[in-house]
Amino acid sequence: MKPFFITGMYRSGTTLLAKLLGGHPQAAVASQPAPLLYAEIKKQFLQSVNSSPEYPLGHLFNEAPFTNSDFTDFLSEQKLSKEFISQALAKMQHYSGQY
Repeated sequence: MKPFFITGMYRSGTTLLAKLLGGHPQAAVASQPAPLLYAEIKKQFLQSVNSSPEYPLGHLFNEAPFTNSDFTDFLSEQKLSKEFISQALAKMQHYSGQY
């Protein structure tokens, strides 16, 4: 079977579906993948501005080496490749949903 990606809105049954699928021996479920996908994208952005803080999701005392518009411009130009998604999901194999 080919891998597939399921997502949904809050309160739409995705947690129940994740629990049901997670019980199958041939299924791998990444609960709440958005934080890790965001972290991977943020790491790419930080590398593009020659910055690599220990905690990519935040900065200390507003010491960000970029503006909000720098980040939104970067995001608007990004295309998530199949390879990027595959690698990001592979990193989440044992992810519990907590970042």
